[in-house]
Amino acid sequence: MKSDLPLDFFLERTQRLMKRINNPEKQFKAIHVAGTSGKGSTSAMIYSLLLQDQKNVGLYLSPYVSVPTENIHVNGSLVAPDAFADAIEQVRPVIEDIEQEDPEWMPSYAEIFFAVALIHFSSMGVEWLVIETGCGGRYDKTNVFDAPLVCVLTNVSLDHTALLGETECEIADHKAGIIKPGALLFSSETRADVRDVFNAEATKVGAEISYIAPTEHYDTAMPGEHQQWNANLAASVGAALGVPLPTIRAGIAEARLPARVELMQDRPRVIIDGAHSPAKIASLVEALETLRPWKKLHLVFAVKETKQPLDLLTPLLPFADSVTVTNFILPGFRSHEARGIVDDVMQKHPTTSISVETDSARALEHVLATAAKDDIVLITGSLYLAGELRQHWISNEQILTSRSSFI
Repeated sequence: MKSDLPLDFFLERTQRLMKRINNPEKQFKAIHVAGTSGKGSTSAMIYSLLLQDQKNVGLYLSPYVSVPTENIHVNGSLVAPDAFADAIEQVRPVIEDIEQEDPEWMPSYAEIFFAVALIHFSSMGVEWLVIETGCGGRYDKTNVFDAPLVCVLTNVSLDHTALLGETECEIADHKAGIIKPGALLFSSETRADVRDVFNAEATKVGAEISYIAPTEHYDTAMPGEHQQWNANLAASVGAALGVPLPTIRAGIAEARLPARVELMQDRPRVIIDGAHSPAKIASLVEALETLRPWKKLHLVFAVKETKQPLDLLTPLLPFADSVTVTNFILPGFRSHEARGIVDDVMQKHPTTSISVETDSARALEHVLATAAKDDIVLITGSLYLAGELRQHWISNEQILTSRSSFI
């Protein structure tokens, strides 16, 4: 749902917050990454290759999968819980002052979290910082970097249309807003009309975009041919920053994020993927083809209430021998009503074997109990569902204690 406030209000609100905490964003060699799909994976690859090059480097991601600390990485580890708490305590008095003095400029949770992350990066002496945008780019909270070294635009497809616009070109205008004077510019976008939008923004700042397509094969920890686009894009950034090719390859091979065609167990194989847009589902479908053979595929699915469920579910139905629609529970976010999804599917695809289990943990338990050893279980539709069910294998406590999303 669109706000009645002008969009530049939200960026200005973050800029005001940055000023109150002494503009920590000005301390870093920043690499800013925007796009509809692949921006998280590309950011992780750039971070990993810089880490492999022994840089003092941080990574800011959005959103997290399981716990909030997954958004803040420094030199190969997630932020420690006590360090996270220390950064919160540094920001807290500033927020309290704003609440008392300028309540109309009271930051959102996301803006406060971003401030906390920057305070932590600063306290750790981070020199290089890779930043994934949240929604859009031009008015996103992360767009406070006036002079990033590099700006990266992955691609544009229809997502968050209520906020960003109904066409790819309207959405592209938001993504292009991260382009700044003096920055190196890279993109993996292929559509001519979207490139025109990007190029127009680049021309305003006297720069030119390097468009990157997969010309080299890179070993990746995250499955799927779509990762080759992300890898080639990340490699181009690394090369421009002077990172040697062997180091680039090693960094890309090490990069991984949770819920990206992630194998959680064998026999039956369980795959968790946070695909939540038609473009991401299309990439998931391509990746599924590389996972054959399997006997049966059991789909566990939930989607955010603002999405169009059939846009995401329909491409997966030809693969699925059974579909279980469920819910996720997260403060501030609601899943689409499961029974309504089932009714819509049965109306258009009446032969589908589909059921409802509103409790996601019970849905998973039931599917795991009924799946044969040679079957595959696919959990998808939302990063929120992915995070909720990923706890079956890796607890939030383990992530916080190990400072890693993986065990």
